[in-house]
Formats: sequence, structure tokens, C-alpha cells
Amino acid sequence: MQQEILLSMKPHWYDLVEQGIKIFEYRKIFPEGRVKAYVYVSAPVKKVKAIIHFGEKISLKEWERTYPDPFIQERIREYLIRNNFAVPVEKVELIDPISLDKLREHIPHFVAPQMYYCLGNNMELAEYLHKHKPIMAMVENDFKTIDVTDICKKYDVKR
Repeated sequence: MQQEILLSMKPHWYDLVEQGIKIFEYRKIFPEGRVKAYVYVSAPVKKVKAIIHFGEKISLKEWERTYPDPFIQERIREYLIRNNFAVPVEKVELIDPISLDKLREHIPHFVAPQMYYCLGNNMELAEYLHKHKPIMAMVENDFKTIDVTDICKKYDVKR
């Protein structure tokens, strides 16, 4: 059974994932196994906007051993400063956005996650989120092959 979480993402990173440009999410910690994540996009958006289906996390140390190219090695080392794992974004599904105010209306003491919450530990939140079904699939990645340009890719983002 896949784990479900509420994952916080900054708007600029979320936009790249939704557009299919960013196909790996990089994290210091992440649950084991396949994960279904409801995505809370942080300020200034402050909304749950999508469901992302993640594949199993990949150790960046493993990539360091797998990809000997010096340019890739340099990118991996830069990512290892803040992250331990690359998590494949397998599918992105949009939902009708749920504002922070709406969340707090239904769950009065709701606080947005800094990283993520495991929904198995909060049934009230899980039940509320489950009522919000996907309205459109935006991205599907099969990961049959991984292009080396996607390994710890550098993105030009406006923060």
C-alpha cells in the first residue's frame, strides 16, 4: 500500500513540476516506497493544488556512484549539500484548489507543513483531502530511461 502525505512545495518548484519540466523532487528526507502526495503550494499561493504520485526515492549517493561524468558529479555534489534523495515524479493530477482558509474552516487547527505530514497520522485531514478528486492529469513520466541532463538539473527560477 502506498503512503499518503501532504507535501509542501514552494510555488516556483511546483510550477516546474506541473509543467513537466522538473521530473525529480529533491529532499533531505522522504518516506519509503511509492507515495501519493497532496501538494500544498506555500506562500503567496497558500493552496493545495494537486496530487503527485512519486516513485521510490533514489539515493543521491547512489547516483554519485552510477554517473561518473565530472559535470554530473559536480551537480550531484551541489545537490547533496541540501538533499539526500531524488524522488521521481510519475504523475501530476490537478484538483480544485483548496485554500488555506478553506482548510482551516474544515480543520480549525490546521498548520501548513514545513516539509510534509503523513496522512495516516491525521485521519481528519486525510478524509477531507480524499473528497477532492483529480480533475485533470497534467504530467506522466515513465522513467524507462533517465536522461543525464535530468540528474540534479539546474533550473533558472525566479524566487
